[in-house]
Amino acid sequence: MPGSRSHAKRRCQVLVNLQLRLRERFALSSTFEEQLALAAADAVGPLRAAAAVLLWLESGEHVAPREALRRIADQTGVDAALAAITEARESGGVPTAGATATLVGALELATLMAARAERLR
Repeated sequence: MPGSRSHAKRRCQVLVNLQLRLRERFALSSTFEEQLALAAADAVGPLRAAAAVLLWLESGEHVAPREALRRIADQTGVDAALAAITEARESGGVPTAGATATLVGALELATLMAARAERLR
């Protein structure tokens, strides 16, 4: 695919930036459960977009962003993390799994996806 290396590089950078933002939010808000849950919920958009591009780069298949993230979460064994992030996003509050676990799950998803994007370079 033409330009796939540049797409992989850009997507990897987006994911690294997301990791840094999530770590910063954790450091600044670790005592405020609602803020941690909100940070995890806010990560869904960039994670979805990155997942769609990542699957396209890996297989050439165009997958809707929501479905792409679900597939990657299933493939990497972090589907429980995605469920908690989704719960935080839909409820606007702290999910059953807890805010810290939810933010760590979002960070783990970003880290796993960045590693996959890096392998494409």
